[in-house]
Amino acid sequence: MNPTKLLKNLGIKPDEPILQITAEEALENLLEAIKEYCPHLKLEKNK
Repeated sequence: MNPTKLLKNLGIKPDEPILQITAEEALENLLEAIKEYCPHLKLEKNK
């Protein structure tokens, strides 16, 4: 399903931000999702 069409159908403008989070919060959430849904995915650390 096309996310833009879905949001528009719900009356949400897809190009407007809906919340503000820090880069740190975004990365924490991403790492948490990877850990939960992709446990075998290996991430390399930057030096």
